[in-house]
Amino acid sequence: MAQATRLVLPERGIVREDAYFRSARNRQVMTERHKPGPPELTELMSRVLESDASQAFGQFMKRRVALSDMAPAAADAVLDGIEESPDGGAAMAEAHLLGLPDHEREELLERAAAQTGRRLHAAALALLTAVDAARLPVEVTPEMVAVAAITELGDSIPPDSARRHR
Repeated sequence: MAQATRLVLPERGIVREDAYFRSARNRQVMTERHKPGPPELTELMSRVLESDASQAFGQFMKRRVALSDMAPAAADAVLDGIEESPDGGAAMAEAHLLGLPDHEREELLERAAAQTGRRLHAAALALLTAVDAARLPVEVTPEMVAVAAITELGDSIPPDSARRHR
């Protein structure tokens, strides 16, 4: 590791630091200032959970979990094909859920709800972090979070990491 050099010329009031020292100090300041804090995340998640977008995403996850349960060995391409049907696979997923014993259906619905919350939370955190890092004057909306949760952003933060930011 390079050693930081600092040159002080008292007669001119000039302080010069090498790039490594300046860069490390700037990273520390940016890290402290530009992280989305719990109040931001809490407020956004409150709006997300009250939105129609959250309900729609929850239905998407319920279908996806039910279809995955129905055909556990099916590849994503098969599930994507089923979801391309006019109803998005809703009838097939609903039929599967209705055919399950009550306790299995409840477990499946609980798993879908947990995945829904985890993915929405991860997507909200990822979007807030991106907006803060880029210093964009953009408000993250519930619809943005729901769409991001469908993509890889919803899976971008491991469940253990997401729990630490609540």
